[in-house]
Amino acid sequence: MVNRANIAQGGMKVAGFSKSNFELSSASSPKNTFLNTSLFSDPPPLTLGSSAVRYAQVRGFGAINEDFGLQKNQKIGERYRFQLRAEFLNAFNRHSLGGIITGVRNPLFGQVTSVFGNRVVQLGARFDF
Repeated sequence: MVNRANIAQGGMKVAGFSKSNFELSSASSPKNTFLNTSLFSDPPPLTLGSSAVRYAQVRGFGAINEDFGLQKNQKIGERYRFQLRAEFLNAFNRHSLGGIITGVRNPLFGQVTSVFGNRVVQLGARFDF
């Protein structure tokens, strides 16, 4: 069973963290450290840590995403119809940072280790008769 960590007083976020400086090439880069790891410690055995009270100061990263679609219907005579369709998911290719490693004993504790969000384009055609 995993116990909550103890958290000392102070700002829980690293002051210099910026999403724009995220370094994808190295998960253990100091630029990827989001939590002030010096404030966290393991509690003594058989006691609960104090992190449940203070975690409200730190939240994950929001995601911005724009989806849209285009479609064109063309009648061919009275009985037939042709449709072309394009759907753009995450149209502007905005990336979001993944979760924060929160295990105090993990060597990457306090770091953001992933990025998600890719543009997806779907094309479709349909013929009704």
